[in-house]
Amino acid sequence: MAEDLQNIELVMLTLEDFEEVVVLTKHHFLKRNPLFIAAKETSESYGESSELTIKSALDSGFSLGFREKTKKKLVGVNLTLVQNVNQLLKHDTYKLTKQSAVYRILAMIDADATMFPDVTCCLYLLMVCVHADYCGRGLARMMTQSITILQ
Repeated sequence: MAEDLQNIELVMLTLEDFEEVVVLTKHHFLKRNPLFIAAKETSESYGESSELTIKSALDSGFSLGFREKTKKKLVGVNLTLVQNVNQLLKHDTYKLTKQSAVYRILAMIDADATMFPDVTCCLYLLMVCVHADYCGRGLARMMTQSITILQ
């Protein structure tokens, strides 16, 4: 397994990576995510609100990715936002759009966000996505562990 990872490097993602992140998530996140599959989301319906959220995550300074060293190809992303808990409770991001079914499910899942009254800020893990050709190598686990070290 270690030899599989020698040609892959962990990188901090920025707004410069936006187009490549959108392509990767359209092809390797939407098609395999159970919530998006249940809501019958397609890469064509991947709208402006999703792209704005990705831009916010890339601008947060807490989003990581893996690149293949020789081709400089992005093969995995961990998109994370730093958010104020009060912003999360408002559910401003759960607007009625083509993705409203997914957002309604997410709103139900975090409906009881008052469980930790002393918490004011949190890392919001937006998505973890690994290219299908690179699955099974522990990339998602390594990106998620690296984010917890950064905080």
